[in-house]
Amino acid sequence: MTTEPQPPVVRRTWRFAAGVALVGLAFVQDPGRVVADTKLDLVVDPARFLGRSLLAWDPHAGFGQLQNQAYGYLFPMGPFYLLGHAADFDGQRSAMKIYFDFLHHRTILGSKRGLTELWKRRAGVE
Repeated sequence: MTTEPQPPVVRRTWRFAAGVALVGLAFVQDPGRVVADTKLDLVVDPARFLGRSLLAWDPHAGFGQLQNQAYGYLFPMGPFYLLGHAADFDGQRSAMKIYFDFLHHRTILGSKRGLTELWKRRAGVE
């Protein structure tokens, strides 16, 4: 028994609905709490963190330290948190969840696309 493939509009609608449901699920989990992260200062004060990430020496951590990979937060994570901070997204918790939801959504769609291509190649369909 075979079924006809769904039109692209229906598939996109289902994907969008699933994405909205996952984002909603993320927002109801632990409301009011921040996810533990090694760069908590990025969440608390993104402008200050991004300013310090341009320097090799950070005198604000412990007795001072050499920056290690802080420049990696300059794009895209840093500006996203900076915009969230400027828009006052509920003390950054919402900005953090929106950013993680965006990453998860892109990961799911990329995985689906990659697996579809692998399946087509294995089946001999181009």
